[in-house]
Amino acid sequence: MTDLTTLKMYSKAFSFYWPETTEIHLITTKEAAKLYEIIITQIHEELFRAFCAEAVRQLDEA
Repeated sequence: MTDLTTLKMYSKAFSFYWPETTEIHLITTKEAAKLYEIIITQIHEELFRAFCAEAVRQLDEA
């Protein structure tokens, strides 16, 4: 039990369950958490880039 930790997977803004309210957490070992943190960071960066690209596209259409 002492080797367990929790990682926040998504912010409240990205919640599919209850937007702006629900956070998703992953309970895992500390060793595995290091790998998951890299993956989670990459996913968040990709989502942010996609959001920015869509915002620019919409501005160009306006």
